[in-house]
Amino acid sequence: MLASEITGDIPEIIGNEKNLYEGNLILYFRITFYNSNNLKNPYHNFRHTLHVLWLCQKACRYYQKKLTPRQMRNLLIAALFHDFDHPGHPHPGEQDPDRINIRIAIAGLRRHIMADDRASLPEIEALIEATHYPYKTAGEELDLLGKILRDADLAQVFSPVWLTETRAAGRRRLLV
Repeated sequence: MLASEITGDIPEIIGNEKNLYEGNLILYFRITFYNSNNLKNPYHNFRHTLHVLWLCQKACRYYQKKLTPRQMRNLLIAALFHDFDHPGHPHPGEQDPDRINIRIAIAGLRRHIMADDRASLPEIEALIEATHYPYKTAGEELDLLGKILRDADLAQVFSPVWLTETRAAGRRRLLV
């Protein structure tokens, strides 16, 4: 595997230094970093959010001829907000926790959406809905952007770093 396949530059993605998508994501990154309450959760945390963003940007580069700059921007905004304020724990008595978690994420997006992105809010919200687990929409029914975000959202569970972090977080909870 080439080094470029396993490394990435988050500031380059956020600043859109290669003009891949419309504008940049600096404000959204700051909002996620300073306003989201889930930065230190065992899984739905800041590392996970940036991992999803990185994979989505990588997919945007791969599908650059199929996606418009606006579609890429919508996908990357959805990546940053897909788990916004995720509580990191189940909701007692709730059979479908993402019914609540997705609503929380979309409420955060609506609170912080920039004026230039307001017209794309339905598309960005639909992308966030694609991450609802258990899945409400079958994978083959999703458009390309929905498939990219859903796959990126799941990819970290196969990462040895995440498995190590999760085990360590579990041990810390046992010690408390």
